Formats: sequence, structure tokens, C-alpha cells
Amino acid sequence: MSWTLIITENARRDIAEASDWYDDKEPGIGREFDLAMDRGFQRILQNPTSFRVRDRKATRLCRPGKWPYAIYFRVCETRCEVIAIVHDARDPKYLNYRLR
Repeated sequence: MSWTLIITENARRDIAEASDWYDDKEPGIGREFDLAMDRGFQRILQNPTSFRVRDRKATRLCRPGKWPYAIYFRVCETRCEVIAIVHDARDPKYLNYRLR
């Protein structure tokens, strides 16, 4: 089966903000973060249903390697929709407003 990845504007903003933050700390690290996100997206596309459903809203989570972030996404038919990129230290309730 062929899957389509959709990255919401909010998720794109999450990536950009985190990448900029890392680059401010040390130039070039933001690019490494971006590459880790891309690898996470590729893992999702390879087999999105291998990631377990985490809540009643059918959200799934992928961890992009060594980074303290999680990629939250949903699977619907042949689409994988990335909803948010969330730092591990953030309150999990933060995601609720994106799922409305």
C-alpha cells in the first residue's frame, strides 16, 4: 500500500521553531534536527499502523531517534497526517487543542 504524508501547518511551525532554537544554541544542529524529523517521517510512511494508537482520538506517536521530541500523527485510509511535533517536557494536555 502506498501512503501519503500530510504535515499540518502547526506541525511545520513546531519543526521550524525547534530547529531555530537548536541553531541558536549551536549552528548546524537545527539541520540535524530537521534530518531526524525526515527520518521519522520515512519510518511512519514505511508502516504507519505499526505505531500503536495512544488515545481515543486515534493518535499515534513516533520518536525521531535521540531527540526529546515525539511526532504525533493519525492514520486515515491511505493518509498519515502529522498533527504536532512535541517536546517530551511539555504537558501532554497541550496536544488536546490540536485534536479538536
